[in-house]
Order: sequence, then structure tokens, then C-alpha cells
Amino acid sequence: MKATRLLIVVILFTACIGSQEKDDRKDRLSDQDNDGYTSVEYGGEDCDDDNKNVHPGATETAYDGLDNDCSADTPDDDLDGDLYVLAVDCDDTNPEINPGVKEICDEIDNNCDGENNENGAEDEQQWFADLDADGYGDPATAIMACDPPPNYTDNDRDCDDGEPTANPDGIETCETPFDDNCDGESNPENAHLQAKTCPGVRTPKKMPLRGKHAPTCSKQPWGAKTQK
Repeated sequence: MKATRLLIVVILFTACIGSQEKDDRKDRLSDQDNDGYTSVEYGGEDCDDDNKNVHPGATETAYDGLDNDCSADTPDDDLDGDLYVLAVDCDDTNPEINPGVKEICDEIDNNCDGENNENGAEDEQQWFADLDADGYGDPATAIMACDPPPNYTDNDRDCDDGEPTANPDGIETCETPFDDNCDGESNPENAHLQAKTCPGVRTPKKMPLRGKHAPTCSKQPWGAKTQK
């Protein structure tokens, strides 16, 4: 009888020891790096149970090739969260700079193609050649760019880009055969009113400005005398 009881005690004790060893073994397997976090293989959240520095709550270290905090929200090589990894993102600190954005005129490589302010930028503007350097551009020479090339301006109001005195600020005169003020007329009937006189003609102080006696570039003013 005593021997039977002793046998039962031994069996129960052995079972308890075996169960405890099994639990201890499971604990060791579920947290092999001893960082206090259970491996995902055993239903936990530790994504790398071989590295005690990798576990939920750890600080993400940039570009070390590890998911330090075991969170998809803080990828190792996309710190700005723009969904472009370091291999293609030329500025991983700015979510507005990546291959998916449009280039703008701000002296920055916005779309990571290696160029700043290249042709095709979203906010580029028109520029016009100003070869005579009078501040007015030729409307037939429009180009699109962020910045003006040499000898270009931002307006298209020049009617003769080979003549610096011909522009919207010019004064129509009888001396020139071209449209001095870019109003669409060359030497109009009122040119004398802008230029004050006609070539080779001495104009009197008093003369009619309208009517059949009004002076023109092709007709001597009333009372005028030809200069010799």
C-alpha cells in the first residue's frame, strides 16, 4: 500500500517537473533574445527574436537595414513617409520631394531626376527675345522656361526687335520710315504732334492742328518755311 502511494507521488512529481520544464523551454523559445517581447512565431510582436534591440517600442534607426520597432508605419528607409525608399528618394526628410511630384521653379530637384528647374516645370512662364535691348520682346520668339535666357524679357510688345527706338515707349517721328511707337502705323498724320517738327521744315509757333491746313509728314505745315 505504501509502495503504491509512493509510486503515485513520484509520478505526479515527475509530471509537474516535466510540465515546468516544458513551460520554461517554451518561454526560452518564444523570447530567445531575452528582450522581454514574445516572438511573432509564438503569437507575440517581436519581429526579430534574435536581436534584443529589435522589438515593439524600440527607436527606429534610419538606414540600418532593420525594422527596429517592428512597425510598418516607420520604415527604415522612408523616414518622410512619402512611400519612396531611399534608393529613389533624393531627399528622405521632405515628403514633397520624390519621383512622383512635378518639378517647379524653386531651384530644387523636386522630382529627383537630377535637374533643377528643367523645361516642363509646372510653373514655368513665357519669355520673349529682346535682341535690341529696349526692354520689349518679340512676340514671335516665345519660349517656356523658369528663368529667362540672355537677351530675353517677360513681355511681347516690341514691333521691331532690330530697332531699339521702335517700341511702345517710342515717339512717332517723320524722320524714320518705321513704326516708332508700335501702334501699327508708320508716320501717321499726327506724327508732328509727337515729334514737334518735320525734317527740313521750320514750323511757325501758330499753326492749325486740325483741318485741311493741319501739317503732316508729307505736307509742310501751314506758314512753314523750308530750311536751307
